Amino acid sequence: MKYLTYLFLVIIVSAQSFAGEWVLNGELSKVAVKKIIQSKDSTLIAFTGRYVPDSRQIWCSTDNGRTWPESMRNDIPNSGRNITGGFLSDDNFLYTAHGGDDYHNIGDCIFKSSNLGETWEKIELPESMGYIKLDGYGNNLIVVGGDPGLLYYSKDAGKSWTKANINAEKMIGGIYIVDENTWFVSLYFEKQLIKTTDGGISWELVFESEHRLSDINSYSENILTLRDSDFGINISFDMGLTWKRLDVSNQVNHPKNWMYGICFIDENTGWFGTRKTDIFHTTDGGITWELQVDSKEVNPNNDDTSINGFFYIDENNIIAYGTYANFNWEPNSSVETDIEKFNTKIYPNPAKANSKVYVSLENDKQRSATCKVFNLTGELIEESQEIAMPKGCHTLDFETDGYITGTYFLVIESNGEIIAREKFIVE
Repeated sequence: MKYLTYLFLVIIVSAQSFAGEWVLNGELSKVAVKKIIQSKDSTLIAFTGRYVPDSRQIWCSTDNGRTWPESMRNDIPNSGRNITGGFLSDDNFLYTAHGGDDYHNIGDCIFKSSNLGETWEKIELPESMGYIKLDGYGNNLIVVGGDPGLLYYSKDAGKSWTKANINAEKMIGGIYIVDENTWFVSLYFEKQLIKTTDGGISWELVFESEHRLSDINSYSENILTLRDSDFGINISFDMGLTWKRLDVSNQVNHPKNWMYGICFIDENTGWFGTRKTDIFHTTDGGITWELQVDSKEVNPNNDDTSINGFFYIDENNIIAYGTYANFNWEPNSSVETDIEKFNTKIYPNPAKANSKVYVSLENDKQRSATCKVFNLTGELIEESQEIAMPKGCHTLDFETDGYITGTYFLVIESNGEIIAREKFIVE
């Protein structure tokens, strides 16, 4: 195996962040959760409902999603159609879409509540549309889109509507509002992401894909994620100025499985869920992925479940929500592990000649490890055989002959667990 040249990498092997496990929330898993948001007083609000009329409800939690009391549930007016999500305005009005989950399931209104769903006000839309998407900002801005290629916005909380001049024939894939002037809209069949910076008056093309584009989300400042139809996570770390695509098709290998919910909280840390209830986690920006929830174990009968999205509060409070499958992240600070804190140091970097990788283990347990090199697209370049590593310092010699100029990741795995990773450059 070949590795870096003149690369001195000091690694004291460590446990990954987010030590713990995903635990099925049995109560919340009785319903299909379409979206979760948070109010100013930290109450979590779940929009539930899928096909079964009496399942359309607002559920609330005051303990970061651990429990969802019956006393904090309210019905959403039933139209016989699906609930596709919603948002909370700055003045604490709750809005939800009154539309379908396919092209033929048409909605003609949205609903507004000032008391977390105890009572509702109906807001008529100027046109009926299918697969309704909506988002809002401040007290008064509402943006609603749907099939066939319709996009309307209101700047007076739904009293009047303006039709946006966009070039879309069918479905609106997703809507994300940054502020009162800046909005992103994905056009599913056109495979485009468009943006306005003047409150819907004019639009510009900011991203074009080879794949159909759907949900667009942000869980952290300046980070946008955009799901496409072919197992692609399109991600921007500069609020849409530049994009890169992560192909996760090699992770999702179950027949009739698709990638659904996506969440990135920084340039390295993210999750995605699937139609069959798998949950994958990365700590290196999508170069490698760890399977945290295996659908073969939690959904062996291929029931109609899915992970639709994530709600991230902090590293101790994360919810993976979906269709009859909802999980809470349960941290375990006392997890027994033989992996200690690690630090990395590369010198010099970029690499130029012979290389050495130093690995230091601070525990008494004998372990074996495998070294792998990936490029920026996540392609495995090389892999070593297992190397025995007892307690102490170990030196591994590698070469970079045959490596093209670029950026790579060195990943060290032991017993199926990624215990260290480091970025390096070859010139």
